Amino acid sequence: MLRKLRAFHFHVAPTRRLALLAWGCLLLPLRFGAVAAEAAAPDGWSHALEVGANFAFHHSSRVVGATDGSTVQIGLALHGKSTWSGGRRQWTTSLDYEHSQSRTPTIDSFVKAADRFKLQTEFDFRMDEAGRTSLYARGLAATQLFETYEVRADDTTVIRLFLDGGTETFDVAGQERIALSGAFDPLKLAQEIGFAYTPPRTEALAAKIKIGAGLQQVLAGGGFAISDDETTPELEIAELESVSAAGGTLELELEGQLAPNITWTAKGSFFQDLANNSVRELSALNADLNARLAVKLTRWLSLDYTFSAKKIPAVLDDWQIQSGLVLSTGFSVATPEPE
Repeated sequence: MLRKLRAFHFHVAPTRRLALLAWGCLLLPLRFGAVAAEAAAPDGWSHALEVGANFAFHHSSRVVGATDGSTVQIGLALHGKSTWSGGRRQWTTSLDYEHSQSRTPTIDSFVKAADRFKLQTEFDFRMDEAGRTSLYARGLAATQLFETYEVRADDTTVIRLFLDGGTETFDVAGQERIALSGAFDPLKLAQEIGFAYTPPRTEALAAKIKIGAGLQQVLAGGGFAISDDETTPELEIAELESVSAAGGTLELELEGQLAPNITWTAKGSFFQDLANNSVRELSALNADLNARLAVKLTRWLSLDYTFSAKKIPAVLDDWQIQSGLVLSTGFSVATPEPE
């Protein structure tokens, strides 16, 4: 049974967008520029920016087992990082965004398939000359930039499940949007301090381990998430709850090289909820798993496979899984010389 912290209560709706704006002001040092190697970085600033886009088209006509019509998917990926180094101190700010839209023969409009925005800043103090051990402090903001909705091909009966136990039932015609949540809803904030260890790097593998303690807030603005009972014909959607929690953190980051033009990364972040102010009984473990396999086709062109699986019980007590194949291009712009 989780211990409840009622002192965490706050009014969310008026502050949700202000919170994201405050984070943006905090992370203003993020600047994009020429790609710089992380190993043995000189004192001063270094910057990196990767932009990717993907497009897929498929058409079927009188094919057994397939619906006649066209399937189209378009997407965009943005990865930026800015790092300042000074002696044993390092400050890194990163921005990641992925968005994609798809249209299928059964849904005659484009529907959002992915919308992930993440802004993170981290300060590290290396405790030894080799940089194997360090202390760190980190802040993170993660959300979606556009409204979320569900579209079904057929007429659907929708049941809204409210936090107070009430329900609302209504019908939605096929191809019509079922509104779920607005922009920046929900907004996840996290603050963390801890200890990091970097094992000796080999030619094939590099790793980093972090363990710490932190706070996590999920700010909801009246939105809903799909919580469907597959044994019933209706579509159930549950009201999102604003939750604050305190707990322990663990992160493992791996990267390697399979060939001169093939690299991979994998990252697992875990938050063990020790106390929260939720009105529900939540699973204690929060997890965020990400992996990427990149094949460098030319100097400017890369084919990337990305995978994401996350479980945030305060939002949805189930795994949210997404994957995609992205053709990306990287470029460099002017960056100031290290100070």
